Amino acid sequence: MTKTPVVARPKSGRRVARRSPEVARKEIVDAAAWFLQRRPFREMTIGDLMSHTKIGRSAFYVYFKDVYGVVEALMAGFRDQVLTYFETWSADGLPPDE
Repeated sequence: MTKTPVVARPKSGRRVARRSPEVARKEIVDAAAWFLQRRPFREMTIGDLMSHTKIGRSAFYVYFKDVYGVVEALMAGFRDQVLTYFETWSADGLPPDE
């Protein structure tokens, strides 16, 4: 039997399902990736990031100290992808897509 998600009722009156911390953090990191594909880092603000999520602005500070922290998380994700790629490559002796 699965539990139904806990929901909060924001001031707007609409119901919003709570996200797990991992999902919320990923949503913020994804917003940073989206932003940086379009604009330079020096223009990034927390308000800009959170406007591209369905999470309140104050939730940002639960997961990150500042915009530098979210970019560090984004870069760590890239690093992990590259390391996985090369581990697969070195194990087989061939690039992963061959």
